[in-house]
Amino acid sequence: MLGLATLERRAIVTENVAVAGAASLRGSRERVSYFGIVFISPRQFPRTRRAIGRMVRALDALLVAHPSANALRDQTWWLEPFHR
Repeated sequence: MLGLATLERRAIVTENVAVAGAASLRGSRERVSYFGIVFISPRQFPRTRRAIGRMVRALDALLVAHPSANALRDQTWWLEPFHR
């Protein structure tokens, strides 16, 4: 998962903290760079039509706040709802 995302220069967005967190730690230990992991909470962003729009707005806000192509590199983030 992390290897393919890195090859494609993409961050991972996931609810699976256990697996992605372990991959992040392994990457840090092995000094393997990755393009970011964004964790989402099913409580904040349940799998409903309305929540998908909120998640997209929150992801957009994260990217606007960190516009560089490498801004999320080698970091993990918890996605927070976007509030205007």
